[in-house]
Amino acid sequence: ATHVFLTRTYLGNAVRAYSQDITAAKLMGVNPTTVAALATGLGFAMTMAGGALLTVYLRVGIRPDIGHLYAPISFVIVVLGGPGKMWGSLVGGITVGVLIDVLQVFIPTEFAYAAAFLLVIPVLALAPEGILR
Repeated sequence: ATHVFLTRTYLGNAVRAYSQDITAAKLMGVNPTTVAALATGLGFAMTMAGGALLTVYLRVGIRPDIGHLYAPISFVIVVLGGPGKMWGSLVGGITVGVLIDVLQVFIPTEFAYAAAFLLVIPVLALAPEGILR
């Protein structure tokens, strides 16, 4: 839904234009205050929805340190997919998730997560712009 919003609607294209070049977006008639508020609100809404779903999934309640568990893996996903590439992040997320789940069958969980971080090294060496060019 986010991809469709950002690529098929006027407001989504305005957000993308604003994120790439503020001056050019202003020259095209985009109101920067409205677009910045919309992008911030959309980011907050998606973060709150993700936090609510994560709380239900983990069944431990809300803890202030819960983000520290997922931020490093999110970094690995973005590096694999390439920064600024929505489909790349999707492919990177699926790749990391499948890799960790398959490796947990054979090795301890901590080593499976370490293998995901080791995957970043060849990707940065061979394809620094991500696996989807």
